[in-house]
Amino acid sequence: MATNAYTYENFMKKATETGLWDSMSDADKALAEKNPNAGMSILQYRLDYSKATTDEAKALAHHGAERVRKQYGGYSGGDSGSSYYLEDASPSRYGSEEAPTYESAYADQIKSSLDTVLNRKDYQSSYTQKIQDALAQVTQADPFSYEAASDPLFQSYAKQYRREGERATADALGSAATLTGGIPSSYAITAANQAGDYYATQLSDKVPELAGAAYGRYLDQQTQNQNTLNSLMDLDNADYQKYIDALGFDYDDLNTLLSLDEGDYERFKNELAQYNTDRDFDYEQWLDDLYYKSDQAEIKQNQRNYEKEMDFTQDKAAADATQTAYENELTRALYAAEYLGNYSLLKRLLGRS
Repeated sequence: MATNAYTYENFMKKATETGLWDSMSDADKALAEKNPNAGMSILQYRLDYSKATTDEAKALAHHGAERVRKQYGGYSGGDSGSSYYLEDASPSRYGSEEAPTYESAYADQIKSSLDTVLNRKDYQSSYTQKIQDALAQVTQADPFSYEAASDPLFQSYAKQYRREGERATADALGSAATLTGGIPSSYAITAANQAGDYYATQLSDKVPELAGAAYGRYLDQQTQNQNTLNSLMDLDNADYQKYIDALGFDYDDLNTLLSLDEGDYERFKNELAQYNTDRDFDYEQWLDDLYYKSDQAEIKQNQRNYEKEMDFTQDKAAADATQTAYENELTRALYAAEYLGNYSLLKRLLGRS
């Protein structure tokens, strides 16, 4: 695209300095504002017209200005160049149709969906503290140890076996006293001690069993702690999966809207491309027709110029012929007067006959 060598300010300054501003038509001024080069060309033709000394030179300058008006503005300045006559565009549809524009039908929905995605809060677990506590129960559990003295079950067995031992000792002493007439003997004492030792031994034999039971309870508690932790993590994972699913739904909704919008935009681009193709074709037709009209106008103007020139030539030839005939008549009249003394021809030429 050619760049403008002039500005509209250059055009206004020169038109004012040359005194042509007031006589310039609004159409010429508007064209100059849009295309300063074209405006300066019209102005120069107007100057050439004002300086022309012959009809031919004026016609040539006027024709040049008209070509600029028609080519760049699609109008005529009329005979004087100060009028405005819009040239019909060909085809008539050129420039009449507006270019297709694009306005998304999904803009509001996309904005709302995007806001939903961007403003969704990060996942916040409602089980965080419970999971931490349960995890501490599993990972920070004390190693297994068994103290019989602190085992309530052992204490219960100890009371039971002491009672049984004391009863057995008493029974053994009583039975021995009956045999000896109520007099304690070494046999009775030995028998009583053996009865008490039996239950003490029974209580000691119970400790491994009680330790095993305590270990079993320890393992059960550890398993329960692990199961509690697993249950809490399963609940938390389920909530997190719901969060991820909801986020996925939001993205799916946004992507669907974007896909629909993209489809509409692609159709718009195809329509715009077709519009530009049609417009370029119409523009070429318009230019062809414009150039054709301009050429026809030039041919007509040349024809008029030729006819004027021919008329001038013919008029000049007729004038020359008339002048020659007059001069011949005058020569004959002078000869007749001078040599023949006949003044009638001379009087007639002088209008005195």
